[in-house]
Amino acid sequence: MGTPKNNSVFKAFDILNVFGAAGRPLSTAEIAEATGLAPPTAHRFLLTLEDVGAVTRGDDSKFRLGFLMAELGRHADHPDVLADRARGPVEALATELRETVTLAAFENGVIRSLVFAEPARPFAFAMRKDQHFPLHATAFGKLFVAALAPLRREELMGELELEPFTARTLTDISQLRHAVRAVSELGFAEVREELEEGLNCVAVPLKGPHGTILAALAVSAPSSRLPRGKLDDVVKALRAATAKIGKGLFIEARTLPHKAQPLGQFPHVKRVDNMAFVSGTSARLPDNSFAGVSLQRGLPPIIDVEIQTRETLTNVCDILNSVGATLSDVVQMEAFLTDVTDLGPFQAGCDAVLGDEDVPIQAIAATALPHPHQAIMVKAAAITPFSATSIKRQVDRI
Repeated sequence: MGTPKNNSVFKAFDILNVFGAAGRPLSTAEIAEATGLAPPTAHRFLLTLEDVGAVTRGDDSKFRLGFLMAELGRHADHPDVLADRARGPVEALATELRETVTLAAFENGVIRSLVFAEPARPFAFAMRKDQHFPLHATAFGKLFVAALAPLRREELMGELELEPFTARTLTDISQLRHAVRAVSELGFAEVREELEEGLNCVAVPLKGPHGTILAALAVSAPSSRLPRGKLDDVVKALRAATAKIGKGLFIEARTLPHKAQPLGQFPHVKRVDNMAFVSGTSARLPDNSFAGVSLQRGLPPIIDVEIQTRETLTNVCDILNSVGATLSDVVQMEAFLTDVTDLGPFQAGCDAVLGDEDVPIQAIAATALPHPHQAIMVKAAAITPFSATSIKRQVDRI
């Protein structure tokens, strides 16, 4: 059995996420409504968060995010975010290839190593951490230069001192331009004994979902262990590792502890870069009963579709809030109804929750839904503030 998790931590972060999504001061009642907590419970959490500086109160008695959150955010806005997500795949790749693997990022003409893993073997080749990566003689350098806009690329190459490290080092600017163009075409970079005699290196980019290069992953090895005959296999392994790192960065699944728990192995919401996809959501309550259902012995259940619609859409709103999105961010919403004659009360429930929001919603007839007390199910897709751009800003702080 795994170590049990502390639900109070989840509730505290639910509250902080509500502040982040609202972007304004909030009252205890508003926090309670948004999180599903009882007002006294919400107030106790807010007082505790106030004591540690995570929230603060103004003269209007409303709460807002405090200085502690800004300070923590300042520390989190760092390439360590990328390094932490990448460390596992980097170490696994070093073990698989039995060679040195390095993840590095680039900013203002400087390459910095973020994660470094050496193989468990007597003889390994790696760049010293206390020395810089010359752009013209390393796979990292060629890869990052190739990714620049043409004008900036030419400016940077014109500023380089093409120092000869070995007889194979490119010291002619026209040769470097040719090598950089080849990197752009191939999608990876390699150097063969250009920095150090007997050292070969291959690097591939780590890209965000929209093609932005965030960092690069490289394998370095003695030339005898990394001949051209192994190039395709090494590039394939590097790309598989960067795909795994990217998945950890840009895909996140969340299950909210204060909501009715999913009945299968799926989350309430899954974020892929700046898109959030809400799983099929109903009016089911945390105790697994359904809002809007009246039961009488010996009679079929009476289902109030308007109430179920309101509860379902409120649940969808809360789930969206957990990833920083609101109804205004929804790009698609689908509602499945077991009875198309319920469109009237369904529309009334939509009006009560959606108000003037221009939410694209489609009502679809469903033969049946998972529970006999369920008259409606809704799924949605929305744009969120979390994107490859925000991760890139973290890397750019290097």
